[in-house]
Amino acid sequence: MSLREKVTEAMLTNTPIPNSKVDAKRKFYYASYEDNLFCPLGEQALKAYDNGSGAETRPTEKMVKGQKVISPAKMASIASSSAMTFNLLGNEPATILTDDVLPHGTYNVQYEKQMYTVKKGSNPANLDAFLSNEDDKTAIFCEMKLLEWLGNPSGLKEAYLNKDYYFAADYANIGCPIDAYQTFSDVIAQLIDRNKLTDAGYRSIFKRYDVWQMLKHLLSIYNYTSFATENAVNIFSAIPSMAGKYNRIILANVVNEFPAELIEDTSVREEYLMAMQEEREEARHFIDVVMNSEIPHLFDNNCNSGIEVKYITAKTFAYSLDMTDIKRKYLKRYFE
Repeated sequence: MSLREKVTEAMLTNTPIPNSKVDAKRKFYYASYEDNLFCPLGEQALKAYDNGSGAETRPTEKMVKGQKVISPAKMASIASSSAMTFNLLGNEPATILTDDVLPHGTYNVQYEKQMYTVKKGSNPANLDAFLSNEDDKTAIFCEMKLLEWLGNPSGLKEAYLNKDYYFAADYANIGCPIDAYQTFSDVIAQLIDRNKLTDAGYRSIFKRYDVWQMLKHLLSIYNYTSFATENAVNIFSAIPSMAGKYNRIILANVVNEFPAELIEDTSVREEYLMAMQEEREEARHFIDVVMNSEIPHLFDNNCNSGIEVKYITAKTFAYSLDMTDIKRKYLKRYFE
């Protein structure tokens, strides 16, 4: 078994699925994804997940060696990050209690926020949760990880190294404009391993952290909040630009750190602790590279907004939110 599977085993041991609700063929899955949620998906949340590209709420079919294989809805898994995301944020506006972790305030919540990164390819990137406070002009884009960080990070396609695939810029209303392609290319150059081109694309200098996914999210956020790309993205798709709506933008990588002490096998525990240390250190490295690059200046100049990138544990994120004691107790399945 992979390390991810072993930690999933520990999660199951810590919070077993009741026999009456477990999938008969898959021990890590509920028979119904609804049983993996604190409360039912509301209309907007259900629509967002149904329209997303992840098959979160519906089974999928595919042919394997001539046989039809039906996979359950991803949200039915105890290791589903989308289920964790919804369990953290729910159907109602989310209130962040203090400024200790993220800006205090009440935010509208949107799941599976879609925005395009580059023009090549037909599918937009999906951000797990988008917290919007238009009164305070603050936006928090959340990339949520439950155990995905224990797998293999994604590669970077060559399209991200080609200026022709970036959205065309209109600098008519921007003084001293900054070129987004050059800005992101400089950051990519610090993080890419050009000697490792695989079918998934170029690998990064990191072993574990999914740096390209985070960089793509930064690029998509720029595209949809920049005055320079406002016209281009509005023409490209039905997803409208948000230029001018926010003057403080945060990309938050919310990562669940399942407690190592709940893993009984000491060798698995040690391997997991090493992986967790790698994830944290590489996240810090990525954030340092971004925040010391021209990206903050790019956002400030072309978007009229500050940009921050944060690594936050799911436990810290949860405890920053206003919620009932019953819900807080329910969430302990993930991080206590």
